[in-house]
Amino acid sequence: MKHHGFKDVNQLHGGIIDYARQIEEEKLPNKFHGINFVFDERLGEAISDEVISECHQCGQPSANHTNCSNKACNLLFIQCEECAEKHEGCCTRNALKSSIYRKKSRLKSAEKRKKRKDSTDIRRLICEMPSLRSKLNHRN
Repeated sequence: MKHHGFKDVNQLHGGIIDYARQIEEEKLPNKFHGINFVFDERLGEAISDEVISECHQCGQPSANHTNCSNKACNLLFIQCEECAEKHEGCCTRNALKSSIYRKKSRLKSAEKRKKRKDSTDIRRLICEMPSLRSKLNHRN
């Protein structure tokens, strides 16, 4: 910060999370606005009840950080609960369409693998049982 020209730069001992604990324990005025972003599955830790960000899709106040549920995209963005439900956690319609297409493709591939496995299992059984193989050959 100092190399960007700021003169009065301070660091909180213990970080923002410790600051939140101190203001609660000592009943101090909270000077932090909003959510503190964290780099784990929580994505945010509430320091105040104030919402200072907006949903990137509808513009409504929201503090929910979301990773796009389309794993090929995985964009980190802010999404309200209504848009999360409407767009199934995706950042755009294209990401949602792509995500749905991938899910359908994975289901089709899984079905094909199961059919192949089933036919392979039947062939294996036939090969392992010579008497069954001869009976099947006589029927054809």
